[in-house]
Amino acid sequence: SIIDGQQLAMLKKVNGNRYTVAAMQYIKKHNEKLDEDALRFLTRRQADIGSLELGRTGMTAQRMINYLRSQATKEKMSWWDIKRLYSDYLNMAHERGMDLTDEIVCHTPKLRELHDRYVEEKNAKKLQTESVRVNSEYKRIAASYEANKEHFAYEKAGLVIVVPKEAGDIIREGQLQHHCVGSTDNYIRRMDNGETYILFLRHKGSTDKPYYTLEVTYGGKILQSYGAYDRKPDIEKVQPVLDGFSSKIAKRTQKEQMAQMAAAVAVRE
Repeated sequence: SIIDGQQLAMLKKVNGNRYTVAAMQYIKKHNEKLDEDALRFLTRRQADIGSLELGRTGMTAQRMINYLRSQATKEKMSWWDIKRLYSDYLNMAHERGMDLTDEIVCHTPKLRELHDRYVEEKNAKKLQTESVRVNSEYKRIAASYEANKEHFAYEKAGLVIVVPKEAGDIIREGQLQHHCVGSTDNYIRRMDNGETYILFLRHKGSTDKPYYTLEVTYGGKILQSYGAYDRKPDIEKVQPVLDGFSSKIAKRTQKEQMAQMAAAVAVRE
């Protein structure tokens, strides 16, 4: 649908972009309203209104934005992190048979508390049986372990990257860290398909003890990095290590790609 004159004026006022236009089209289609502050927020964050779980919860866009911003402030989390937390919470609530449109569920003031409780309960139940299942179902994680271990090898400031040997290691990590990485197959499936990779950042002297869990691309870009309960302990010390890791793996990936191209040319010749 095309935005009207009033919306066009607002678009100019907030120095809008395609995310602003998408939000305006959404509220026009659903006969809703968004105040100027919410529109400015979506514009600055380049936030996609279609990713706000509006369909699953039945909440209006304005109310959802207000809720998530409030929760982000309360938990001292970024907008993107609180959105992930909320989506994970809804997924687990749905699996428990809860009505996501119920006010108590979709607008709970205890988002973090309930999320962490559901993660802990789910991980506790499934560790043993799920490890057996995922090891059987997602065999490429184990098959590519040595290659991934070499590709992601990194050590700095007493911290070292550990690559999971099999899918079950990711289940165990989720349980010990009390977060959502091992609570569904999503992260395991993505790693098995080579879409993203789950890695463990550990202290060199105790590599069997979880510290940080990472989700990264093959090229080393860090998509997520969390300690226990989705927190970020010692982040001022950890961040330089993560930055160094990303830089190192990006260069290593480029070198690998150049070697592969050279090999392909040699074969054709």
